[in-house]
Order: sequence, then structure tokens, then C-alpha cells
Amino acid sequence: MSEPVIKALLLCDYAFRDENRKACLTGIFAKFGLPSVPTKLPDKFVYARIVDAPPAGQVIFTIENAAGVCVWSSGPQIYEGCRDGVLDSMTVVPGFMVFKPEIYRLAVVMNGDRLGELALPVDLVTDGVPK
Repeated sequence: MSEPVIKALLLCDYAFRDENRKACLTGIFAKFGLPSVPTKLPDKFVYARIVDAPPAGQVIFTIENAAGVCVWSSGPQIYEGCRDGVLDSMTVVPGFMVFKPEIYRLAVVMNGDRLGELALPVDLVTDGVPK
């Protein structure tokens, strides 16, 4: 059996499943631009597509700061009946406090194995321009 692989890992403003079970994402972004710190980030959604996933198991999403400290974890999300080895997983990420500009890491853990991560830079901006 092949090892699970992340094909997509995205942070967005909103994610849901439509009536046909398709994943629908709006407001996909790659970094946070904030006018000042400290501040609380707004709620966001994380979406992952994992291929070669086992038929059942658990997925955990985490966000770590630059020092490697976990600032948020989804907790285990149990899934069963993964079809054709493709798993689309999404969850809400409640807003968390940011105290300084730094690079956070969004990670995916499946059945205890860290599959991968996405860098999430937090920058200070003025009128959309980095400070």
C-alpha cells in the first residue's frame, strides 16, 4: 500500500460541501497581512486533499508558531469509508492571538504521521503594503 500524500493544503475564508459533496472554497490565501500586533486573527477554514489514504483513520490539523509551539489543534477527526484512497478533509480554524510577525506552520497529521505542512507568514501591512 502506498503512503498517504497531500495533494492540496489550503487556508481560506470559508469552506463547505455542496449538495453533490463537492468541496467549495472561497477566499484562498497564502499569508496574513495585519495592520498591527498583537491582534486576534479571524476564524478561517483549512482544507486538505490526501491521496492514497487508508480506508479509515484520523486526521489532525495543527498550527505552530516559529518556535514550534502549537497555537491550535483541530483534535482528531475520525473518518471511515474513504473512497478510492482520496480524502477531502476540512475544518474551521478559530481565530488565535498573534503577538508578532512571524511564520506559522499549518501541519497535517494522519494516523500519527506528519504528512506535510504549509508556511503561513504573518506580516505587518499599511494599506495593503508591507511595512
